[in-house]
Amino acid sequence: MISACIQSCRNAKRGAKPWHELLTYETSKRVKIKDPVIGVLRLVLIIACFVYFCVFRIFGEYAFYKTEKVTGIIQTSLQGPPGFSDTWQDVRLKTDYCNEGYHSTKSNLPCVTGPDAWVMAPSEGGDELFIATRLKDTSGDGKQVTRSFVLNPEDYTVGVTFTVQALQFWHDTRDAKFSKSITEVTTRLVDKESVPYTSGVTRLSRFDIFTVSTLLDAAGIKSLDDPHALDPTKTNRYEGLTLLLNVGCSMEMDGTFASCDYQVDHFYGSVAETFIVKSYNSSGESGISTQERRGILIKFKASGEMGRFDLSTFMLAWVSSLALVEICTMLIDWSMTYLLPYRGIYKMVLYDESPNIHELRQGDKKAGRAVKNLRLKKLAISGEVNAAPSGLVSPTGSTAWSQGSSQGRPSPASRASPRGVAPVAVAPQQDYVSPRGLSDYSQQAQYGDVQGQQAQYGDVQGQQAQYGD
Repeated sequence: MISACIQSCRNAKRGAKPWHELLTYETSKRVKIKDPVIGVLRLVLIIACFVYFCVFRIFGEYAFYKTEKVTGIIQTSLQGPPGFSDTWQDVRLKTDYCNEGYHSTKSNLPCVTGPDAWVMAPSEGGDELFIATRLKDTSGDGKQVTRSFVLNPEDYTVGVTFTVQALQFWHDTRDAKFSKSITEVTTRLVDKESVPYTSGVTRLSRFDIFTVSTLLDAAGIKSLDDPHALDPTKTNRYEGLTLLLNVGCSMEMDGTFASCDYQVDHFYGSVAETFIVKSYNSSGESGISTQERRGILIKFKASGEMGRFDLSTFMLAWVSSLALVEICTMLIDWSMTYLLPYRGIYKMVLYDESPNIHELRQGDKKAGRAVKNLRLKKLAISGEVNAAPSGLVSPTGSTAWSQGSSQGRPSPASRASPRGVAPVAVAPQQDYVSPRGLSDYSQQAQYGDVQGQQAQYGDVQGQQAQYGD
């Protein structure tokens, strides 16, 4: 359509009707271009499309599978170090952030700890886990406030177990490969660059065990005593933070997976807090005693896909790859026509222009002669009429040549007309009119640098143009 508009503007300058060009129909034409540069360029693009489809789409993205995102059910647990309740007093004396410590940090508070039930609170064992790092106890009457740190929460151990399932596939097929529990897969902990930890995960029965310090390191947090992002005067231990632990399972060639990776991300600038009720006295003046807990909130989620073969999905990927090949072909044709050297020659070979059929319907004599000349040209190419000297055929397909037999060429009288068609009379050589309607053909024309009035198929002088006078 764009080329038709450009052609319409050119023809309008020559007096042609521009709407004739806008209402043209362009059909495809297969032409063999004998140019190694173009051939190599197209071959490279075709190979690139083939590699993209076979390597990236088929073996990388499994484009023949219809996929479904998995749904995960995650259970968690939290425990303090074994025997920690018996030794915590000694540990507290050697801890930097406790008042009794030998060193000072940005925040120093008394340190406390408790049994596993106290450590676990207020988590319920689901897909969220809260690890307290700082406590704020408030009496029922609000008159007494006590702040303290939890002793060494980095040494706590986190337990995770999960089951993932492609719900729709499982419902339709009842195939066991669409439902995987943690005991059926191998797991590993990776950092932000997907580099696995050598001993980051320990499998204990149906639970994977991590230390809190390992999860913090995987999230890029070296210490809880580092300054907090929102308030550098306070530490992560004092304000709290939020982590996202993703259980990522990557689909393999069989449509399911056999391994999953744990990856931890830190929500920058986040804090985490929760509240629990320590005591409740409805009859006394003490009222409700509460405890605010700041700490590490870990959110767990499962991600991944499972797939099964689907013909329509495969055909869609195949058709999209074919469309990519067609786009490459269009780019090559456009480059040949408008960018590359010898683009005039490429354009001459790639595009033909028919006589004006609209004018032919109206009985225009010029259009009739153009059709006759085109028919003679096709007959000459097919060998049904005598060819021009040295195998050359005039652009009009005519059997008349202006130079005659004096230059070794047959005269019009010596040529046989095809199927009773009368020979076309050719006037003596005058001003030659090019196929594009240009009177001066000694300059660079549309089809290349044509000098001395050399025609499209050889040194043909004084003959009719391709589509008429």
